[in-house]
Amino acid sequence: MTGRPVYLKHLSHYLPGRVLDNRFFEQILEADDAWIRQKTGIAERRHMDDYRGPLPVCEIGRRAVDQLVAGTGYDLACADLLVAAAGTDDLQYPGPANLLSEHYGLQIPAFQMKNACASVVYALEVCRGLLQLGSYRDILIVTGEPFTLQADYGDRRSAILFGDAATAMVVSREPGVFEIEGVAVGGRGSRVIHATAPGARPGARIDDALAGETSPRAGHDAPGWGCFAQQGRAVFDFVLDTMPAEIETFLASMGRAIGDVEWFIAHQANLVLLEKLCQKLGVPPDRHLHNVERIGNVSSAGWVTVLSEELAGGCFATGDRILASAFGAGLAWGSTLLRKL
Repeated sequence: MTGRPVYLKHLSHYLPGRVLDNRFFEQILEADDAWIRQKTGIAERRHMDDYRGPLPVCEIGRRAVDQLVAGTGYDLACADLLVAAAGTDDLQYPGPANLLSEHYGLQIPAFQMKNACASVVYALEVCRGLLQLGSYRDILIVTGEPFTLQADYGDRRSAILFGDAATAMVVSREPGVFEIEGVAVGGRGSRVIHATAPGARPGARIDDALAGETSPRAGHDAPGWGCFAQQGRAVFDFVLDTMPAEIETFLASMGRAIGDVEWFIAHQANLVLLEKLCQKLGVPPDRHLHNVERIGNVSSAGWVTVLSEELAGGCFATGDRILASAFGAGLAWGSTLLRKL
């Protein structure tokens, strides 16, 4: 869609304080630090252990919104639409957007855009269209991912990946920190990544895993969480075989190539995978931004936390272009090209 410019006006992220390093998994799995680093490049991840209520997705998302307000002074009363974009839920319904809207006393439309690790890119595509049509002025997109609740702590292949994080952003017709120059999304299939819905069965908490309680149990004091599962080799092969061409096609549609992009951020799935993807794309290591080694795979929040951290750290110069690409959910994928203002 072409039309009026759309901007990423404000951006923030929240990381819980508890750090789970690889020694945690040495206590519960046949997985030592060297093996985990070799397979994933991950040394640490974060876990939200200071909240035990029934709505952890809403809670961690709220913390990111509070960070955004505190850091930018943004008045939430200026938002006229709230979209929750994440792969996790507290309830089958109402969704996190409705819960957050009620928490902040916002009497505005609110809905959920859910497509696992590609959720935020999909939300940007939808919100960009709504803003270009003139339907809204400011849209608040919140991503709450307490993803450790979905981890199967009896499966060393997946448990070692995940952490918790949340992000909040305002996309707008008014200039901000980035112009959103383009967005593209795609999808194929539904079987290689999946998780059962909230309410399907109770899951095990981090501390239950330490106590040896890695199997589902009744009486869980959070919602009934299902467990994440994926066909890891199929995902790995898809990313390396398909994503480079999809990214190049997206850039070509805007008359650009990978050499025109100053910075590249991918879904923070696995550092080993991301480095191989960069090699295939021709992205130099010093232009590849990532934090998965410090915070783990935090699903849809991952690339946004990198963008937020690097923005706060002064990484981007005026005019820099940042390409962000995400993939997950079956499989679904998407990319966005941002220009620093």
